[in-house]
Formats: sequence, C-alpha cells, structure tokens
Amino acid sequence: MLPLERGSAVFLAFCTYNQEDRTAKQWRVFSLLIHKQISGFLIGVIAMTGCCWAQQNPPKAQQGMGGIAGGLGAAPVYDALKRPITAGGFVENGPVVFQDITKQAGLSGWRHKMGVPEKKYIVEANGSGVALLDYDNDGWLDIYLVNGSTFDALDGKEEPPHAALFHNNHDGTFTDVTAKAGVSNDRWGYGVSIADYDNDGWPDIFVANFGKNRLYHNNHDGTFTDVAEKAGVALGNWSSGSAWGDYDGDGHLDLYVSGYVHFDRDNLPVSGSKAVGFATCLYRGAEVNCGPRGLQGEPDHLFHNNGDGTFTDVTVKAGVEDKDRYFGFTAIFVDINNDGKPDLVVGNDSEPNYLYINKGDGTFDDQSYVSGFALNKDGREIASWALLWAITRTTGFWTYSSPTLATTTRCFTTTTGTPLSPTSATRRELLRPPSPSSVGAMDFWTMTMTAGSICSWSTDTSTPK
Repeated sequence: MLPLERGSAVFLAFCTYNQEDRTAKQWRVFSLLIHKQISGFLIGVIAMTGCCWAQQNPPKAQQGMGGIAGGLGAAPVYDALKRPITAGGFVENGPVVFQDITKQAGLSGWRHKMGVPEKKYIVEANGSGVALLDYDNDGWLDIYLVNGSTFDALDGKEEPPHAALFHNNHDGTFTDVTAKAGVSNDRWGYGVSIADYDNDGWPDIFVANFGKNRLYHNNHDGTFTDVAEKAGVALGNWSSGSAWGDYDGDGHLDLYVSGYVHFDRDNLPVSGSKAVGFATCLYRGAEVNCGPRGLQGEPDHLFHNNGDGTFTDVTVKAGVEDKDRYFGFTAIFVDINNDGKPDLVVGNDSEPNYLYINKGDGTFDDQSYVSGFALNKDGREIASWALLWAITRTTGFWTYSSPTLATTTRCFTTTTGTPLSPTSATRRELLRPPSPSSVGAMDFWTMTMTAGSICSWSTDTSTPK
C-alpha cells in the first residue's frame, strides 16, 4: 500500500462501461487522497471528472482511439478565443495557466522528508508548512519551508533534514540562506506562522514542532535567534499549528498553539499494542498506522504577549481550555461578528471544531455548537485539515471554507447578505448569524461547491430535511 502524506486533496473519479450491463448502471470509482498541511493552513486542490451513464449501447470508438482517456474520437472543440476545449479527450495546445518554474527559480534542490516511506507511525504521516515573508524588508517576499524529520535523525544516527529560507533575488530566482539566517530548525517541523510579535517592524517566525517549538526573533541583519525557551512558548510534545492575534487589544500580538497527538516514543502506538488498547488499526481492511482516534491528544495553548519578549499561558483564564484534548490541526484569529475584536477558530482532526467568540474582557465564549461550526450537517465530527477565511465581494461578510477527510469542503457565512449564485453539488448547513440583531435566530443556507471555486451561497428558508 502506497503511504500517503496529508495535505492537498486530489480526487480522480471515472466510470467504465460494463459489457454485461447494457444500461451501464455500474460505476467504478477510484479515489486518491493526498494532503499536505501548509503553514497551519491547508491548500486543497480538487479535480472532478463526472460520468454519465447511457440508456443505450454507447457508440463504438474510432480505430486508434478508445479507452477511458481516449474519448470517442470526437473532433476538437474550440472556445470563443479559438482555444481547444477538447481534442478527442486531450487538450494538446491549450493556454498555460500555471507553469512549473521550480527549477528555474532555484527551489528544486531542497527536499521535504517526513519519516520513512513505510509511515509506520502517525507522526510520519502529516506534512509540513510554508510561509511567505519579507524577512529582510527589501519589499520582496521570501519563502520559508518547514521540514519533517526521522527517528534516526532525532537519535543522532543521521543528519537531520533542515528547513529552508529562500531569499528573493528580485529576478524570479531565490537563494538558500538558511544556514546564514540561522533558521534550519533541525527538529521535526509541522506548522509555521509569521508575526512581528515585538513591534520592531521586522517579521519573526514561529515553528510548531514535534518536540520543542521555535520562535525565531528577527535580528534585522538577515539573521534570526531562537528565543522560544526564553519567551515561554517552547512546550515540548507535538504542536501542529499556530495563529497570531491581539485578542485583548493591548497592541501586542498574542499566540495560539494547537496541539495534535501526545506522541510517546516510549509507548509507540503500534497496531495491537497497549498504546492503542490492543486494537487492530485497519482502514478498509488494510493495516495502517494508528491514530489519531484511540490516542491521547495534546492540549492547545493561548499565550498572552507580555510586551517584554515573554508570554504567559492564559488558556484556562481566557476560557479556551482544550479540556478534551481534541486533535488540533490549526487555528485562525478572525473577527467573525464584525465587533472589532478578533475571535478564535480552531480546526480539529476527527473531533468537533472550536469557535470562540471574543467577549472583549480578555475571555472568550465557546459557541462551537450553537454556531453550527463544531459538527457537520449530520451532527458528526469531521477532519478539518485546513481553515480558509475570506470576505466575499458581494456581501462584505466573512465566509469560511475547510477541506475535510470526508472528501467535501464545508462552507459557512457569518451573517445574511446578498447571496452568491448557486452552482452545483448543493447541500445544507446550519448557522446562527452572530449579528446583534439576530442573536438567537437560526438561518438556513444552501452551500454549493464546484471544481475550481470555493463556496457560493443562496438563502433558503425551508426546513432542512
């Protein structure tokens, strides 16, 4: 079985005509899911290929054509700009939307490594993050890539993989300045977030690790210094993501760190072992690495910025304690209800999500369930591998999207506005608009999603079925 890393999602679906069933009502669908966590966010790429069954025998393919990819030998179809839409199933000379310039840009020499190919443990299955930042304030975005590691590297048996900081040369190319900048992070890395936490005008880097985290302070000269221990944000087990936001309005960015699984190398979660309650870890009949369900979670932490380069853990005081130790992937500070105070959104894996509304007094109100954000439309938890928030041009309100393990993208809107036009694949979600005028009211929305888009909305006042 091919080991897969978590992150972007690609779905390939096709159907084949069954010679024994002239109505062709048998479908054979194959799916491939690959995902890689990026910067505590998750970038989802979705490709969909639909199939329609025929009521009669399908026409015979022309000689030399055929097969699933070959189509029916149809003549090329062109759009209004004379660009081929199809040429017998293939586009041979279509417009270039994106071009892979990794090698020309000088980025191809770096390799990401996450455990070993067998992926025996869950710690080897999650991907790592990426951040864009102008670390030297020259007006050009640079690239920071987080790397994973291996147990042999942690034990000193091999050279550890290193993260990479690529300096933008202003000509479409980049130079690896990792060693010079001092940000190699020779630990097992996952998420990364950027913030000027000390208000000196220079971006700093927080790296969430399995093991102690890093907080790289920008020295203003092209180098960084790890101050995580001094700042009080190092922690020590498995931190998966992070988010920055000034939740108390004191002018200093605070830090939220999401914890994933409490991974104990002295009690490894192997199928049939004590660590998993002697259970057998299977997925569709095949033995796989165990987790996250059945394993102990790692708690989340909210760190208040003291304004002197140090942080204080205020998780319990602020009302955002992760009592059940859900498997946190990442978080975002965003003003959900447009009251000028950043709220906190946390995406969890295989557990209910968190939505904390900022009360304006240094504490939060947990509205995860009443908002409809904790669970899906069927009242079940999902695997929220990414969080994406954007203000729609037509409504001016925040809209949320999250790719999930259930091969769907969940979408919510924060309050009633001008609806977007529906497209396809409609399903319902329930949301309580947080606007003061509608507290306690419930609005139903119809969510639509198509390949190449995120979410569209239309109002629906009928009762969900």
